[in-house]
Amino acid sequence: MRIRHKTLFSALAKTPESRTEFECQEIVPWFRNKSVLFNSLKPEIVADVIRHCDFERKVRNDVLIKQGENGDKLYIILRGSVSIYVIHDQSDNPQDTLKQVESVCSAPDFDRTQLGQYVWSGGEGKSFGEVALLKEDCIRTATVVADTDTDLVVIDRDLYNRSVRDVLEREYKLKTKFVEENSLFKQWPAKPKKMLVVALKKESAKYGTYMIRQGSPTEHLIFLLSGEMEITCDQSQFKSQYEDLWREMETLLPGLLPRRRGHQESPHERMKRKKAQHKLVQMCLLGANEVVGSFDVVLRLPTCLDNAMVTRESEVLLLSRENYERLFNRKYAHDTVRKLKERMKMRLYLYINRAEMLHSSLKSPFLKFLSFLLDDDNAVEDLKRMKRREREEKRGLLHETSHPRDDLKYGSKEAKEMNSMLKLLDINPKSTQGRLPAMESSERIIKEIEDGLKSWVERSRGSSPNSAIMLEPPKTAIGQKRRTTSFHGAKDLLRPDYHTRSLTRPKTPTE
Repeated sequence: MRIRHKTLFSALAKTPESRTEFECQEIVPWFRNKSVLFNSLKPEIVADVIRHCDFERKVRNDVLIKQGENGDKLYIILRGSVSIYVIHDQSDNPQDTLKQVESVCSAPDFDRTQLGQYVWSGGEGKSFGEVALLKEDCIRTATVVADTDTDLVVIDRDLYNRSVRDVLEREYKLKTKFVEENSLFKQWPAKPKKMLVVALKKESAKYGTYMIRQGSPTEHLIFLLSGEMEITCDQSQFKSQYEDLWREMETLLPGLLPRRRGHQESPHERMKRKKAQHKLVQMCLLGANEVVGSFDVVLRLPTCLDNAMVTRESEVLLLSRENYERLFNRKYAHDTVRKLKERMKMRLYLYINRAEMLHSSLKSPFLKFLSFLLDDDNAVEDLKRMKRREREEKRGLLHETSHPRDDLKYGSKEAKEMNSMLKLLDINPKSTQGRLPAMESSERIIKEIEDGLKSWVERSRGSSPNSAIMLEPPKTAIGQKRRTTSFHGAKDLLRPDYHTRSLTRPKTPTE
């Protein structure tokens, strides 16, 4: 690899006129393997780019691109890394934004945090700056700064138009079509849609590639354009993965945890249960128009909840976690996040049911807790407040004119009717004596979770192809292999067509 890098830099460091045909042909495979931009280009076109491109070397904190300026170059990173920053509250006049960026760059103490919100970092093989070359009058939409000493290939507009323009234009049109036709973004204004198109990165994934791994840092939200991915999960890792969330679950909803069986369980049953709990379980197969990594990004989990391995060559669009925070935490995106959470909750129910079908000892307490978190952003704080109130009630520390449980359970009109009924029965509405104990908040929430799961299972056994998931594989003849539960999407991302068809494929590493 050292020799290849030495050959690469010795060839590119020369002026375009001095590069020989042999040198250019020798480093074509490196460009095609390392850069997504050159994957689909013919070798002779890549050689032409290498022969005529420029080479630049930058040091840490050098500003490569300024937001608001006219763009005329495309960059590919050979070595090093860069970071991208965006000023959101920019005026309609790009020159004002450019002046703001230039004032930060010319300051004696350069502070990159003044360049806007950090949205992305890229290393070897990544490209940037291509959006401004799509049209003659395009303006740079972000500022790019070198993180370390960085070597770059620079492609000007003429070389771009002659070689890679068709590839980038096709990709840009594909991303635009995805955003325009996807019902998740139907209500978005034109400007945020364009920002989303720019933020999405298209990649191809080959069979056996892991797009996300359980326990690894959360980096992207992945939109699956075509192909298939297998989702697997080891629930025994959740306690160490999410220590803070697990502690909150134990405190707030202890009823979710399975009861200890003690001496009622034989050694053989105990060994079988522990073995099942530490097993990697195949949850489902995801097809086109599905979203991967949504639990990690939307719920802001520090690490990935599950694994996603490509079982059929796939085309995906990646949205970085920083770009998600930048674009989705806005008023226009509230409905999009709500729909995403509905999809996520439905998939959690699938995971829970699937795990319990395969191993009856797997009760999936943490997955049930996540379904509770999806109901409301402030669900944990609200439950803490309710439990604090209940403890104060038991200790006799809470004295109010109305009973707090009544406020939670009934509306104002219903509470008045209940109070008048209690008076007819000669019971003081302000006293807890003579009243049946109310169900605790944690018990109530667990019951709601179980009822929601039960209702989902009943709906899933229906006959509607657009709203049902075949939870139980169809009966097969003796010796015939059963097909695995699938979770494929139809054309509309929010109305997937669930079925168990066409899962005839080579065995995966988890099988």
